[in-house]
Amino acid sequence: MKVDPNELRQRFLDYFDARMKEHAGGKVEGSLKLPSSSLQPPDTSTLFTSAGMHQFKDDFTGNLVHGTRAATTVQKCMRTPDLENVGKTARHHTFFEMLGYFSFGDGLDGPNGSKGFFKKEAIRWIWDFYTLPWDKGGCGLDKSKLYVSVYGGDEKGEGKDEEAANYWREILGKVWGKDEVEKRIFWLGEHDNFWPAGAPSEGPNGVCGPCSEIFYDLGPEYGEGDVESNGDRFMEIGNIVFTQYERSGPAPGKGKLTPLPSKNIDFGGGFERLVMVLDGAKTTLDSSLFFPLREEIRSWAATGKVDSTGVNARSHYFAVSVDRSVAKDKGVEPRLDYEVQELVREKRIADHIRAVVFSMSDGILPSNEGAGYVIRRIIRRAYRDGAALGFDHAFLHILARKVVTLYGDAYPELKRTTSQIISTIEQEEQQFATTLERGLQLLAGLIRDVEEKGERVLPGKPAFDLYQSQGLPREVVQDELAARDMSLDQVGYDEAEKKHREASKGDKQAAVFEKGWFQEVKGKHSPTEFLGYETVEAPAKVIAMARDGELFDIIEAGDSATIVLDRTPFYGESGGQVGDRGSLQHDGATFEVADTQKRDDYFLHEGKLLHGKLRVGDEVTARVDATRRDKIRFNHSATHLMHAALRQVLGDHVVQRGSEVGPDRLRFDFSHPKAMTFEEKQEVERLVNEQIQANTEVGTNVMSPEDAQKAGAMALFGEKYGDKVRVLSMGREGFSKELCGGTHVARTGDIGYFRIVGESSSSAGVRRIEAVTGQDAYELAAEEAKLLAELHGVTKSQPGKVLEKVQSLLKEVKDLKGKAKKGGGVEPGKLDAIRKGAETISGVTVYVGELDGAEAGDLLTIKDALGQDDASSAVLLGGRGEGRALLLLSFTKDLTGRGLHAGKIVGEMARLVGGGGGGKPDIAQAGGKNPEGLSQALTTGLNRIREVLEKA
Repeated sequence: MKVDPNELRQRFLDYFDARMKEHAGGKVEGSLKLPSSSLQPPDTSTLFTSAGMHQFKDDFTGNLVHGTRAATTVQKCMRTPDLENVGKTARHHTFFEMLGYFSFGDGLDGPNGSKGFFKKEAIRWIWDFYTLPWDKGGCGLDKSKLYVSVYGGDEKGEGKDEEAANYWREILGKVWGKDEVEKRIFWLGEHDNFWPAGAPSEGPNGVCGPCSEIFYDLGPEYGEGDVESNGDRFMEIGNIVFTQYERSGPAPGKGKLTPLPSKNIDFGGGFERLVMVLDGAKTTLDSSLFFPLREEIRSWAATGKVDSTGVNARSHYFAVSVDRSVAKDKGVEPRLDYEVQELVREKRIADHIRAVVFSMSDGILPSNEGAGYVIRRIIRRAYRDGAALGFDHAFLHILARKVVTLYGDAYPELKRTTSQIISTIEQEEQQFATTLERGLQLLAGLIRDVEEKGERVLPGKPAFDLYQSQGLPREVVQDELAARDMSLDQVGYDEAEKKHREASKGDKQAAVFEKGWFQEVKGKHSPTEFLGYETVEAPAKVIAMARDGELFDIIEAGDSATIVLDRTPFYGESGGQVGDRGSLQHDGATFEVADTQKRDDYFLHEGKLLHGKLRVGDEVTARVDATRRDKIRFNHSATHLMHAALRQVLGDHVVQRGSEVGPDRLRFDFSHPKAMTFEEKQEVERLVNEQIQANTEVGTNVMSPEDAQKAGAMALFGEKYGDKVRVLSMGREGFSKELCGGTHVARTGDIGYFRIVGESSSSAGVRRIEAVTGQDAYELAAEEAKLLAELHGVTKSQPGKVLEKVQSLLKEVKDLKGKAKKGGGVEPGKLDAIRKGAETISGVTVYVGELDGAEAGDLLTIKDALGQDDASSAVLLGGRGEGRALLLLSFTKDLTGRGLHAGKIVGEMARLVGGGGGGKPDIAQAGGKNPEGLSQALTTGLNRIREVLEKA
């Protein structure tokens, strides 16, 4: 049958919620169905959440952060090691859903009335869920297809999990006889049926225990073998981990397993695999979870354009029409249809777009490092697959909508972040399209060079150089070469890549080596005690001094050095906040601190001794530049308020991606797919200043990271946390609550004022805001007010009317430009006559025109229309009106070097019209009250131009 994935997901949760409540005697308050945690793990031990138990780490140790002894979830998971196998096997994915049920303490009661359970219940419940008929709340799986495994102990058989085996014998014995039951129970070793794998003999020490797995027989078409041979035929659909021991002893080395007083259950089952089995699909990617996405791709492929990648009708035929019978007709066995390259691409796209959408909904955006790099790589791989199927435009962002449609009801965060996800994916596609185009052009040149030599193998180093310089992946190079029946020198490529890594590694090692003195200091002294939260001045002792990479016992005036103190009020650069500046003073000696760095909790004061001498062991007065520190505090606290405001205005997808807090301004990078509007920036400013004006006290609490997260505090990007963290609470009604080790104001009102200076793009999907606070913000506002006042004066506009006046002036300029293109206010025929009557003197085009009714502005626009395209020209114009005459003379810049001076000539002409005037060498204007003298004036002007040019 074809199942509804949403119904099956809910069926699992409902079933185990009911079983666990029955086990507790009906005393449970509320639901035992807990939501999935984020794909961003709570720690840095892994890039993504990869198992259902991640969110329950504390619960397994007895600290019930979820307030229950039993729970069931469907957890979002990502595992990147399987990336290369997606689409090529029956069961691999990047993103997947893990069905889970958990017990934290066998038989113990929870605060919500729940009760812990262990092997008997865990084994019975999962068997019943898999095998009960659909109308009884189960899955109705064929019992004859099911097999199980249990832990078989070490190489001598010691430690066998007979308890789990006996529970399975009891269950299976109700279906089969003893001999058949034993055939269905497989005893596997510690690398298959123990968690962590290999723990008894290899470690690590800590909580551990045996496992029991449930397998489904897919049938002989998937090969021979059995559960133990670990082939394709027997697919694991569930695994119960019994955490019942504490391992101690050497690691590696045979350890001691001591039974835990409190035993736990951790079940995990692949949702995609269960859907595949119930659907009767050949692979998980053929199931009803993925086929809606694949059908969408096929509908586009059917009408896709064939492009230069070599995609042809046959490729589209496979992408659109392959099914079991067609595949067989084409010589491809149905169970191996994932070996058809076009189908691999189609399946991979369906898998990858799902992984991308879910990751982005949890704030993991494409970047060049960490989890973000994995997402960028997945997007680019899917984009390449689409191009190979014939899509010549961005398409993944459109397919993302289908993912939201399929999963949005079960995972509401998808709907909340849809627009941002789509926009970010489209940006990534467009960016990669540009990268591909540029890289492919360069690759085509390399391929031509190889072909001209009569060779068929592209050398590895230039191919790797393309990756380094253009970001062109190896897979693209291989695809392009395969289309031409060529290959890549893999060994050479790997060698070039290895050399690059070694060179990069070498640079880092050199940097560490240069600071070798620091390791010596660490071996002798305890970390620096930081006093900067309470004071900006304190006594301290010099415990080490370094110059030019070496330790010194004494430094003298003029020496630049790094000084380490036993205690300090100076803040060392970290968490985006710059280091403090100030001075260290001792008995007439002054050391100017230009910067403070922090390394492994030691504070490094870098600067120069201005006068005197300073020795290791000297007592100094460490004095921070308090004015500068205040400005930094204002900006840092404003950063927290702005972060909270951005999340209110733009949405919960906003996550800090980097920051720099200095005395002059703050810079804040955050996840958001597009530029902010003016209204959005204005609203962020309003919200921040509203909290500043409220002048609430800034709360500081020191607690464990776990307690901080439970209290709702946000962890900042790039910050490393120890056993204790500082939680900063700012604003009314918990406006901002973040983990931060920086220095901050005592009350929000200390910030004074907040203004955004600019907003721009930092990288794909990441925006950057720069802002100022306090006096700097006031000065910015004053500067803008002064500019506005000057605009009022220049435009002669009334208060509040400057915009209307500017718009009016812009319209006037536009009209004048239009008139200039048409020759001012003169008739086109007259303008043509002036052009045709132009005289050439010594290579210079001279235009002369006498115009009735022309104004001074008209003469200027006509001048532009006449002489703007001439390399060397002069324009001599006269305007005649009632009782007045106007003159204009203009030269191109090159003519002033030949002795012509417009101002002098116009001055002579002006006397003939009863007026005066003059101007610059290249342009001059004049006016007079005698229009009858205009013709004579123009003749005089032309004669003077001719005289100068003919003499030059």
